[in-house]
Amino acid sequence: MKSRALLIALSLALAGAGIQFSNFVVLGNITFQLRSDGVTHLNWGGEYHRVDGNTSSGRVILHYVKFSTEQLEPTVVLSGDSIGLLSPIQTMAQEKGAVVGINANFYDPNTNLPIGFLLDDGSVLNAPYSDRATLSIEFFGRLHLSNPQISLFLKTLTEEIPVQGINHLTNGNALSLYTPEYGRPNGISPDSRIAAIENGHVIWMGSGHLPNYLYAKDISWLVATGNSKSQIENLYLAEPVSISYSMTPEYFFVRDALQAGPMLLRSGTVTLLRPEGFAPEFVLRKTARSAIGITDTGEVILLVVTVGNGSKGMGLDEVASYLRDLGAVDAMALDGGGSSSLVFQQGASLRAVGGTRGVPVGLLFLPR
Repeated sequence: MKSRALLIALSLALAGAGIQFSNFVVLGNITFQLRSDGVTHLNWGGEYHRVDGNTSSGRVILHYVKFSTEQLEPTVVLSGDSIGLLSPIQTMAQEKGAVVGINANFYDPNTNLPIGFLLDDGSVLNAPYSDRATLSIEFFGRLHLSNPQISLFLKTLTEEIPVQGINHLTNGNALSLYTPEYGRPNGISPDSRIAAIENGHVIWMGSGHLPNYLYAKDISWLVATGNSKSQIENLYLAEPVSISYSMTPEYFFVRDALQAGPMLLRSGTVTLLRPEGFAPEFVLRKTARSAIGITDTGEVILLVVTVGNGSKGMGLDEVASYLRDLGAVDAMALDGGGSSSLVFQQGASLRAVGGTRGVPVGLLFLPR
């Protein structure tokens, strides 16, 4: 414990030198010489800024939109309303009638499946990834950024059974659920125990394979492997079941949530010293970035940093400091690189900045 405390103290003492220790990120002083091209007032109430200039590591170009959510409805949107599909954020915004939006979760490029917690209109669509930064949206639209502890459960009439996976194939001893947004799962272990759930009730129980005659679009599949099979042995046909979750800290009736990270600001303080398991190289790398910030008055800042046309990109330490300069008190990073994309309504059209590649999840704001 003494050596651990000494390492932390030494890391903090040498912060000005920008030295890295293990999985700690030591942040040096950051200076900006950035110039806004002026503010563009958008007809739906937001402000758009294009910023060009230099940081200590080179030239950077970034874009941000700042707005109040009083007349807007924040929502988490899946590409094609399904798990495993990709769409540009501009396409999602057009389909949903959004006035502003940004890319959200990380994802596995081999499967296109999102990484991290996903909650859509109260339905859990993806399991949490540790306690990484999470955006929670309350029923009336209030936003919260935090590092919550999230647990998933299968609720029956008599008990709550821990669930390890949602819409991802799992190995070993695991209880996993595949929702209608995912569809029928493939590659299930032949010794697994399976239950089909429709309209909140068990409609079929079996082992090893899915029945060919059950193809309704609204069926969920509960798959247990290894020791987890014993946890659902007592399920019976027509039994009411549901997937629930617990979140600490707890907010009032959270209806949507997404998870990315790391947290950049908490109560105005940069929080990157221990960046949620992200490597220091990831945090400090100069690349395209996406982030969301919330001011003390509840205004939202959606920001993307671009690469190209002379822009070198930014490290997350620089993004955190700049968002704080813009007035954010809480902020978190979203997926970056080629996924970084921001779209907003300007006049009669949607304008997009950043990347154009498809992403699985978007954060959109719709007129109320």
